[in-house]
Amino acid sequence: MYDQESPEKTTVSVPPLKGMTAEQAINSLKSKNLNINIEGSGKVISQSPINGTELEEGSIISVTLMDEIKDAY
Repeated sequence: MYDQESPEKTTVSVPPLKGMTAEQAINSLKSKNLNINIEGSGKVISQSPINGTELEEGSIISVTLMDEIKDAY
């Protein structure tokens, strides 16, 4: 509940993370004071919430990573 004596919360826009490595995603979110929950390895294939969403600083972004699949041909 908002209280007049509470400091005002700062909101930031969630950046696009698709295609990034875990390290790149961590650095991108850290620069916006957002936290990350990582599942998998490889590159980001999905994120929640989606990019462009306005969240309070300190919120957690969940990302799913997957290794690239190379054609056998």
